[in-house]
Amino acid sequence: MDGAVLIGDAAGYTDPISGQGLSVTLRDARMVRDILRGNETRTAGVFDEYGLARRELARRISHITRFAADLFTRTDSDGQIGRVRAMQRLAERPELGALVAATYIGAEQLASEVFTDEFRKALFAP
Repeated sequence: MDGAVLIGDAAGYTDPISGQGLSVTLRDARMVRDILRGNETRTAGVFDEYGLARRELARRISHITRFAADLFTRTDSDGQIGRVRAMQRLAERPELGALVAATYIGAEQLASEVFTDEFRKALFAP
């Protein structure tokens, strides 16, 4: 639709387990404000960078969400074993705690390799 920019959950669902919904909405609002202030011609193209950044943030938050679900919501024996493994890995390799840190400092603050399946799997591998 011409003349509309979506922000927050309207621009893309943020699973509540990630704890990022309000932060994402405020970030979106700030980005859109800055685009509007910096462009007298308000064509759809001025929002391309916002769209790309929003998609990348959603991808990163998806990794945080899967990590949190794997770590905290599984109550079966595999989930319990996975938690023990993850806590051992975090003690051995503190850099793997970046997915936990992302929840508090913002996913956009960390390197993109943190948000890969390989990185997440390193916490749970036998």
